[in-house]
Amino acid sequence: MYVLGVAGWTDRGHDASATLVKDGSIIAAAEEERFTRRKHAFDVLPHNAIRFCLEEEGINIDDIDSVGVYWDMPAHYKLRGIKRDFSEFAEELFPRNLFGYSDPPEIVFLGHHLSHASSAFRASGFDRSAVLVADGAGEDASTTIWYGSGNGLDVVRRFGIPDSIGYFYEGATHYVGLEPSEPGKTMGLASYGKPSAGIDRLFELTKHGYRLKVPEGRVVLGLNGISDEQGQLRDHWTNEFTGMFGPRNEQIHTYRKLSGGYKPDSTMNETYMHAAASAQNALEKLMIHLTETAVRETGSRNLCIAGGVGLNCVANGKILRSGLIDNIFIQPAANDAGGSMGAALELSSRLGRIPNLKLQHAYLGPEFSADEIGNELKKLKIPFECREGIEYDVAGLLAEGNVVGWFQGRMEWGPRALGNRSILADPRDPEMRDKINNHVKFREWFRPFAPSMLEESAGEYLVGSRPSPFMLLSFDVYKEKRDEIPAVVHVDGTTRPQTVNRITNPRYYRLISRFRELTGVPMVLNTSFNVRGEPLVLTPYDAIRTFYSTGMDYLAMDDFLIRKQLRA
Repeated sequence: MYVLGVAGWTDRGHDASATLVKDGSIIAAAEEERFTRRKHAFDVLPHNAIRFCLEEEGINIDDIDSVGVYWDMPAHYKLRGIKRDFSEFAEELFPRNLFGYSDPPEIVFLGHHLSHASSAFRASGFDRSAVLVADGAGEDASTTIWYGSGNGLDVVRRFGIPDSIGYFYEGATHYVGLEPSEPGKTMGLASYGKPSAGIDRLFELTKHGYRLKVPEGRVVLGLNGISDEQGQLRDHWTNEFTGMFGPRNEQIHTYRKLSGGYKPDSTMNETYMHAAASAQNALEKLMIHLTETAVRETGSRNLCIAGGVGLNCVANGKILRSGLIDNIFIQPAANDAGGSMGAALELSSRLGRIPNLKLQHAYLGPEFSADEIGNELKKLKIPFECREGIEYDVAGLLAEGNVVGWFQGRMEWGPRALGNRSILADPRDPEMRDKINNHVKFREWFRPFAPSMLEESAGEYLVGSRPSPFMLLSFDVYKEKRDEIPAVVHVDGTTRPQTVNRITNPRYYRLISRFRELTGVPMVLNTSFNVRGEPLVLTPYDAIRTFYSTGMDYLAMDDFLIRKQLRA
């Protein structure tokens, strides 16, 4: 039985994606942004991602038994008093000029937070667990606590849209001069500031949860026919931060037309660092208190997290170290993209194919054969060498101080590069962070980098280490080890690692192992294979274009090694 999950919408939708599940097992998953090259895939349906999922399995729409949608769209619009006709939704989702089929499959609209909760619990491997979902908002809730056990998910607590932790953090992100859709940057900036005690006046921790202090009537569902309350709450929180810290930072960079690059703006001063630290501190307090509530009310010390707030690895790390839980699982695509996986798994369960998964890796996207890569290089007349065991060559290049684009196997699911669409470098070089930020990624100076490290060696560097295959947990680095790997240790002494084992990604494991043999350090610097403002590369052409437009030294695709040829 095939079930297709979809995320994305043409009216204030984002992070569109598709997931294919067969008899309760995940076959393929991909995000629309990788195909369209528009980051976050705003306001589109995931046509390209759907087509990939079908082609990966060699099926068509007629083979799909049911389709799960990550949002109860009819209920969402009805709550807001907005008329919307869904009678032609199947035609919108599966245009006949793109998908040939006889009759459209059954389409089931599922609750947004239910889809998030299912994406985490049903892929966790836990028999029972507390599940915490926190994001901007769903149909009528912004945060929910669930109890997952056996075949079911039951909601325990529900917090309304005015209590949105996601929109609170987006408001802070907007205030410090960053794009609201990039709250991860605020998390990185926060480590440079000190939180203000005054931030605590903006929220209240209660016996059964929390309350954000938004004036009654400040949020009106469906205001002016708009189906999302993001703008109302973002503006409210931006005003609150303005009252606490002073005028909003209008921008942090300026565009240079001649070069096509971005110039950092010096206005990112201590005021905005302290504001970011305050927002991060509030988010951590709220999430830890919600964890305490979830554990108490479900009786389980297992915790699953989903929703966009689940990408805040600093908060996740503090939850892990809080002593409140024994085990944690965070969906690698915790943002709305993960909703398609949750919808597919939830619907599969309802149809009798109960998922019993422990998601071991996130390599669920497209891959390209050696012939496809070689043909692309020949078509573009790019010189290359074929290197059997290329991972050993790349380890040597990294040890010599080179920056290497690494393009292998199936693309990762979720926003973190996990060793298949990565840019790699030497973590020992104290100048490497600035080099990559300035000349490769073209991004803000305060953005940290993460390591990919051998799973069995993590305890040598990380305080209280645990397996972290999806790069969604932060750990303190032992003080005596920080100077050994300065390029991947943040200003606060933490790092956000990916732990790599020999089973889930053997080639990447061999690369890191060889780097350890050469340098004594069992890790490499790993950042996503993209430049600022673009999604992760998908195709060989994407990788080649990005390679030649940045300061990378080498590109390794399958067994092909490309060296940047400098012309005299």
